Amino acid sequence: MKKPIPSLAIAATMLISPIASAQVSFGGSPVGLSEYKSTLPAAPVHVMPAVDALTLMVEDAERLAAGSKRQRFGINHATDFTLDNSGVWSTLANGDRVWRLGIECPGAFSVNFEFNTYVVPEGGQIFVYNPLGHTMGAFTAASHPGHNVLGVGLMQGDRITIEYLEPASRSGQGQLRIGQVTHGYRDSFDM
Repeated sequence: MKKPIPSLAIAATMLISPIASAQVSFGGSPVGLSEYKSTLPAAPVHVMPAVDALTLMVEDAERLAAGSKRQRFGINHATDFTLDNSGVWSTLANGDRVWRLGIECPGAFSVNFEFNTYVVPEGGQIFVYNPLGHTMGAFTAASHPGHNVLGVGLMQGDRITIEYLEPASRSGQGQLRIGQVTHGYRDSFDM
């Protein structure tokens, strides 16, 4: 059963980037968690650098004592993961293609990220899921119309899989670039 995300966690997610807005999802199920799961190659996992949560919490306490009104929940890692330089592509029996990439932030309470390039053709779907079976998506062309940036909210745990399903009729039209991954070093789910 999914645990609801507290409003504080949602508000903190929106502070990640002023140009990223809350994502709109349309439901559905990822291919990587379907009956096709056993036929897909394992998604390569990119392990992010270690985070010293204790030092960050000490810094946070010092900033709050100095009058800062903003409380961090995570630390950002700059990335450059694209459909061309990361992940793995697979072709399904119907000709559709699926791209998957795993991201691990060792010891994180949550992981979230931002698509700095977000171009999803009609019929394309993006899902995010974790080993606990929690899923977000589908994110589609209608998730952030008129924009090519999309911030994706907190996923509990320290490992996620990002999946992009591209219809055969739209092959090569999608463009995705993950430019930032956030390691949640505070437990926003238990606040």
